[in-house]
Amino acid sequence: MLTTRQIEILRCLEKRNGYMTTKELADEFDVSSRTVRNDLDMIEYSLKGYPVELERMPRLGIRLTMQEELNLNEILYDNDMKMYSKDDRVTVIIVLLIMTDKTTIEQLARELEVSKNTLVEDLKTVEKELKRCGIQLVRKSYYGLTITGNEAEIRNMIFNRYVKVMNEKMINLDGIIKKHAVIETKIAKEMIRAIEEEQEIKYSDNAIQELENMILISLCRSFYGFHIIYKKIPDWKESSEYRIIKKVMEKHHTIYLNEGDIFYLIMLFHASKKFYGTFLDDNLEDKKIMMITENLIKEFCKVIQIDYEANKDIGNQIMMHLKVAIYRLKNKIQIENPLEEDIRYSSLFMYDITKKILKEYEDIFGVEFPESEIAYTTMYFETLFQENYNLKFNIRVMLACNGGISTAVLLKQRLHMMMPELEIIETCRLKDVENEAEKENPDFVISTVPLKMRKCKVLEVNPLLSAEDLNLIREEITNMFYNKKTEYLARRISCENQGRLRELLQERYCRFKEETDDWKEAIKIASHLLVEDGFIEEAYVEDMIRVVQTVGNYMVFIPEIAFVHAPPGHVKKNHMAFLQLKNVIRFGVKGKTDVKIIIVVANKDENENLLELIQILTKDDNIERFKKAENYQDLLKIR
Repeated sequence: MLTTRQIEILRCLEKRNGYMTTKELADEFDVSSRTVRNDLDMIEYSLKGYPVELERMPRLGIRLTMQEELNLNEILYDNDMKMYSKDDRVTVIIVLLIMTDKTTIEQLARELEVSKNTLVEDLKTVEKELKRCGIQLVRKSYYGLTITGNEAEIRNMIFNRYVKVMNEKMINLDGIIKKHAVIETKIAKEMIRAIEEEQEIKYSDNAIQELENMILISLCRSFYGFHIIYKKIPDWKESSEYRIIKKVMEKHHTIYLNEGDIFYLIMLFHASKKFYGTFLDDNLEDKKIMMITENLIKEFCKVIQIDYEANKDIGNQIMMHLKVAIYRLKNKIQIENPLEEDIRYSSLFMYDITKKILKEYEDIFGVEFPESEIAYTTMYFETLFQENYNLKFNIRVMLACNGGISTAVLLKQRLHMMMPELEIIETCRLKDVENEAEKENPDFVISTVPLKMRKCKVLEVNPLLSAEDLNLIREEITNMFYNKKTEYLARRISCENQGRLRELLQERYCRFKEETDDWKEAIKIASHLLVEDGFIEEAYVEDMIRVVQTVGNYMVFIPEIAFVHAPPGHVKKNHMAFLQLKNVIRFGVKGKTDVKIIIVVANKDENENLLELIQILTKDDNIERFKKAENYQDLLKIR
């Protein structure tokens, strides 16, 4: 069984996608190298027989490799390799309390394989968690433990915890729920399948898993005599869901459901994501959602200057998504998004645009959109934008070969076949490449031999294009698309009260010609005075480093300039800092990139100051002037 730290070591190695030394791991987890070696021994022993290997190479370090197309979460989730942490135990205890009419400390301790003393301590945390949701843990002598409270709130509470845990894939709740269910899973499956067929829809895989387990939990509650009483009954008696649920339950003669129980199950179906099919009904509420969503999408298209009429299909998908999201929010069902952090940083401006627009519509929809839902809607808006964006931007490359025409033709043909998105503007000899690049201004040059150019990036490849060559080019294309997209958006988003550089970057927080070859140290140097003057907490510096390690180098969307930032929890007041390095350093963990300047962005709310700075930099030749500034006065000359 693996401890929580050992699991986190595995996750750290998985993210690195390469070798890490024992010392690096020891520093990461603030333990001794000896402790790390002991942890690695235990990990290596526990992984025997699984499709994953822990490589330990002298002088190189440790690397995690998967033998199949799996990820670590899938392996840990499907196999009993992990010790329950305290948080895990609290979740399991809550599930068991909700799925039984009563239980005992002894029964819970046996289920979790812990001592009674440990279980008693866990119950203190459980009691606090339940109380936060208005639910009371009741202890009765000679009876055991039970819970009491509003039945709808009890079911919502476990629904929300289930969604959170399943997205993190830390505990196999499926197995626990099915073990303690009072009916067979096939009844839940039958219910879902009948509704899909009746309404000609398909729920997403995650939604089906969620629905199955929440139906099992809900029927468990009803079986033990806990029923939902609504003050106001929704008008769903004529719905297909109502008819199907009644029919399935009558067929199996298992559990009595009152009207409230049935309506709760209907709510579960309405709050589940669809993979296929329309799900907007001809009622007042859905018409309202359609009208408001259409206005919301039009506003987005207007902001980024794309054609709404050409994107009606995606618009319909956004309507479907928002209907489910609004339904969940109105019924106090949590929305979890495992990609939230990645989206916030990989789609920085798109996320801010989406957030601003959604916030304007909160009163109309009657909900408050959480960050997780803003991230989901950003994904749809990103798709909406991408359809237009791809038409506006092509990646233009030149080929440089020192061999004969056959080599050049071979390389060109292979690139056309494997990467049709590339626009190959010219193939030329090495002696001509500088002059041709001056005239054609390609995004980068692909060369079959070592080549250095003054103003253009060069990727060296084999004419036969190995897998490594293709990955190298794809990584550069991804960076190019991201950089061009960000610049495009920055030019189109208007900011009120445009600030000048003096206001955005104050002299006290600008440092020039600093020396370090460590990107983490560079972030710390850049942030030092912001911490000292109380604009950010020390924890914000660690947050920024963590974001780079986990999300990647999306913040380097202007060549050699890193705009580092993190969630605003440890920001006290908006501010920015500027650090120019004496020499270019390799920045980040995966897909390292060259960086000369680091801008620390500390924002409590919006990224307005970052946007203003980007808009200034993307004018004329301001980026080069910004990178070459010798002192603060040089910065102030940039307009």
